[in-house]
Amino acid sequence: MQNKVVVITGGSGTLGTAMARGLLSGGAQVFTIDRNEKKAAERVAEFAVEGLTLETVLGDVLDEKSVEEAAAKILAKAGRVD
Repeated sequence: MQNKVVVITGGSGTLGTAMARGLLSGGAQVFTIDRNEKKAAERVAEFAVEGLTLETVLGDVLDEKSVEEAAAKILAKAGRVD
C-alpha cells in the first residue's frame, strides 16, 4: 500500500479505524469520510499519538452532494484516489 491514496467511509467506527490503522502502517495516505466531527477528530488525535497521519473529511455517504463535496476536497489535497 506504499504511497497509495485510500478513502474509507465511516472511518471513525470500529472497522474503519482498524482498516485505517493497517493501511497507514503499510504506507498509504488515508482519508476518512465521517459525519461525526467529534469522533473523527478523536481518531485523528489517537493516530497522531501513534505517529500516524490520518486525514478526515466531513460528509454523509447517504447524501450524494455531500459525497461529491468530500471527493472534491480529497482530490484537491491528494490529487487522486487509488
